[in-house]
Amino acid sequence: MTEPLFLVGAPGTSSIGLARELERDSGVRALLPWNLPAALSRLRVGTTHRAIVWQGLESGAPKWIEPAVRRFGPALVEHLAARERANRGGDFEWLVFAHVDHGVLFDELFHAFPEARFVELVRDGRIAAAGRIPHDVSESETARAGLAWAREWVAHVAPVRARERKLGPRLLRVREEDLAADPVAELARVTTWLGRAAPTSWDGARPWLRAPLAGSALDGFSACRPAAALLEELGYGALPVGERVAHEPELATAVARGWIGEKRLDDAERLLERALAAGPEPSVLAAFGEVEAALGREDRAVEAWLAAIEFGEVAPEAWIELLARPQRPETVGLAARARTASEPRIRQALARWLVARGLDREAAEIAAGVEHTSWS
Repeated sequence: MTEPLFLVGAPGTSSIGLARELERDSGVRALLPWNLPAALSRLRVGTTHRAIVWQGLESGAPKWIEPAVRRFGPALVEHLAARERANRGGDFEWLVFAHVDHGVLFDELFHAFPEARFVELVRDGRIAAAGRIPHDVSESETARAGLAWAREWVAHVAPVRARERKLGPRLLRVREEDLAADPVAELARVTTWLGRAAPTSWDGARPWLRAPLAGSALDGFSACRPAAALLEELGYGALPVGERVAHEPELATAVARGWIGEKRLDDAERLLERALAAGPEPSVLAAFGEVEAALGREDRAVEAWLAAIEFGEVAPEAWIELLARPQRPETVGLAARARTASEPRIRQALARWLVARGLDREAAEIAAGVEHTSWS
């Protein structure tokens, strides 16, 4: 039986280079750039959607689709391994998969391969991936790019962290900083963990680290509080909030929502009040409503959400939050407007509102225009 090994890392890590070095061992074969979890996800989503379309929302499709998907993953690995042996000859024990989406789709791998091993390549998220931070643009655009990169980094790193305890010895962490400093030693650590002989050289291009973020790009990264928490968890130290956050609506909103999660409600309220001092902005108003609701001031929250909704659909969070309170009289008129919303999340919120007001599920999804989607 062939053992699958999945290399997981955020964009810009050395997963492909490490896979190539591992393949120098005759007992290891690398299949690149196979995106196995994406194939499993498409299989699940496609079959589930088809079952719901033909059998209805209450068909219980996942009850039979999920076991089928879990059997398909290992069977596909064995098929790919047999094809490799037929096409290239030789025998091998480990089949290595490396793809940039392994982190984002990590739950697919975790569930489909309960015995597989994983190598996680981690690095300080403040080291940007190539092309993620533009040059020759305004500081505002640079800050927003820093925030976007932070969110992308979290999306790749957080799923593995959430499963770390259950993975136990099946997960090996490799720091990019250590790999760049001494690639041979880190490669030997991986091969020894796999039960293979330790190599004496790294033959490919030497791993290297990109330049760290600075200035407004770093301020943007700091606005993503989940990224700051992950940095500390991984041992990279604390990340203070940058100076620009109160002056950029997107950054202020991101920080405030992070602080809501951390129960720093007074800090979030003060930050958003500073941001609103420059004038009403829909995303800031939506976040301000969330803070006020968390503080128990529902009337003030509703007032902020209604003000955000007047800007249209640019702050769908305000629509969603308000429609989640079907007892409020303001939602009756809002529901009529939500029926023609182009934003699917708003119509999904409407479907939930209709069910809460007494309509049955299938009628609600038809009325809200969200047929055959996961809205409940």
